[in-house]
Amino acid sequence: MGGGGGFCGARSRDRGRNYHHSGFGGFEKPTRRDGLQWQPCPAAFAPVEESGLNLSAFLFRIGLLFGLLCVVVSVFWCALAKSPAMVEICWMPVWLGKQADAYPIFRNFPAFALLSFFVSLSLGVLGGIRRVLNPLAVTIVSAFFASAVGVGLEFAQLWIPARSFDLLDIAWTLAGAMTGALLAIPLLLLALQKTRND
Repeated sequence: MGGGGGFCGARSRDRGRNYHHSGFGGFEKPTRRDGLQWQPCPAAFAPVEESGLNLSAFLFRIGLLFGLLCVVVSVFWCALAKSPAMVEICWMPVWLGKQADAYPIFRNFPAFALLSFFVSLSLGVLGGIRRVLNPLAVTIVSAFFASAVGVGLEFAQLWIPARSFDLLDIAWTLAGAMTGALLAIPLLLLALQKTRND
């Protein structure tokens, strides 16, 4: 194979010495007996090191995207449900639905705080922080995005018979979007510091 892979059959010259590529991804150097002796081949391991493969980081990114997807689906499901009663949501725990119906703050505020939080982390951890290099910009974008989604869903409720447009819901949406974005700033700063150190 080209590029110094694990299975090579040709000889290569390095600083005046003849080296032979062994079948197990190593260089062999001259000895007294047969002229060949096994020596570890750095090139055999270079692709793994240069690729920067990190299983824990990969799994963290997958979990982050899955969490973002769950939050987005939950927000749209609750906002566009036929009934405004959260206790009627099939997948929501009964105690949580009762709290959401009794206290309006438990409706929009936590939902859009989570949405803004996950959007901020997704923009930062998944590569945006490398290009933007400014956690404040990521915070503003995520808060604006979550707020725009919340206001749009509130207007969409005008076309659902049992739902209605509520300014208080918009207020809690904006507050939740800002809170979630602000809570993500410390993690964004850590991601930025790690990126600069790397």
